[in-house]
Amino acid sequence: MKLLYISVFVLISISFAGCTGINNSQSFGNGLNIETFEPVINEKPSGQPVAFRVKLRNTGTETAYNVEATLANVEEFDLYDNQEKFFDEIASGALGTEQPVVSWSWDLDAPSVPSGTRVLYKPTLKVKYVYKSETVKSITLVPVTELREIENGGGSLPSETVSRSGAPISLDIEIKGPISFFKRKIKFPISIVLRNAGGGSVCRNNCEDEEKDYNVLDLYMHTGDIELSDCNIEGIRLTGGSATVVCNAQIDLNKWHGKNENDLTVKKNIRFDTVYTYTITKTTELTVYGR
Repeated sequence: MKLLYISVFVLISISFAGCTGINNSQSFGNGLNIETFEPVINEKPSGQPVAFRVKLRNTGTETAYNVEATLANVEEFDLYDNQEKFFDEIASGALGTEQPVVSWSWDLDAPSVPSGTRVLYKPTLKVKYVYKSETVKSITLVPVTELREIENGGGSLPSETVSRSGAPISLDIEIKGPISFFKRKIKFPISIVLRNAGGGSVCRNNCEDEEKDYNVLDLYMHTGDIELSDCNIEGIRLTGGSATVVCNAQIDLNKWHGKNENDLTVKKNIRFDTVYTYTITKTTELTVYGR
């Protein structure tokens, strides 16, 4: 079984109160989309040439890899070319440029149908590709007096989303409360919410085992000196299109020798990634009439 490599890193920044140093970004879309799949002419005589136009556009923020496009439900047609097309990658237009477009046409001969009849055919385009979702979240550690106020009020640590992929699988990190602050250790819950937002199907490990991998994701995280426990990040099943993983987090201020947390505001940026295979489909119609 071929395993997908998932990269993850942690960014740590320390700033004085009043200086955030955070750049926010917005989601761009839901990944690779079938923008066009249609016959050049909607009606064709029996046995005559017909062409189907295809246009794919990457409206997300990541590069789509190992793109495989398959023409299905054309068993009665005569194809000039292979029913599959492959692309190593289709880049994203997230840097402000126009989203890259890949386009081509499939040329076929329409099926033979009896004279005086009209038959409606519904070819389907299936596109499978590898994509990544990632989110960076900023957690702010405030001075001890403020930590006590947050603890007594049942609140959560200040946080904000630094960046989030525009991808078919949305990945959100939620810093929860209440917090516990005891013996210079801060404890609090973190929720990771995964949602299928792309209108297609998802699986891990290149969909090699449909029963085991379909609608399942592996989440990878590395959080530096933020310790996480009591959460399972492998084999996460999206039930009803979504899943939530809850982890218990701990930050031990005893390890911060020489730092006076009453004078500094400390921001820690944690990043969570998941890589998966995503599949989308689109069906078109062509009427063939006998002469």
